[in-house]
Amino acid sequence: DEDIIKKIDGRVEFLGFISHEQVIERLKCADYSMFYRYVTRVTMAGFPTKFAEAITCGTPVITNKTSDLGDYLIEGRNGYWVSDNIEDFFRKLTSLPKIQVSEEDRKCFDYRRYAESISELLTEVGE
Repeated sequence: DEDIIKKIDGRVEFLGFISHEQVIERLKCADYSMFYRYVTRVTMAGFPTKFAEAITCGTPVITNKTSDLGDYLIEGRNGYWVSDNIEDFFRKLTSLPKIQVSEEDRKCFDYRRYAESISELLTEVGE
């Protein structure tokens, strides 16, 4: 992967381990959040919280199709899909236009949107 990384040098910043607060601040300023998950039983069952964090910060996401991300990522609206081929993944980075994540998308993962319906459910279950 070193050769691929050299081709995108200066366009991608690898930060290593940083605090959650620093992650959120960096996400707010980033053009994109990018992650790639190998397709396994675990990645198909779990939901990547990094997706929710990025969208909530207004940062579009570049990723491959795992879990139920297809229910949330809309190509060209709040992110972009890349193939499972890692070279295609990096090649696509050079041709993506900048997009703005809508306020509606940003609020998708806000717990307050679901508080009333969860409260009703818990009340119903408790009866």
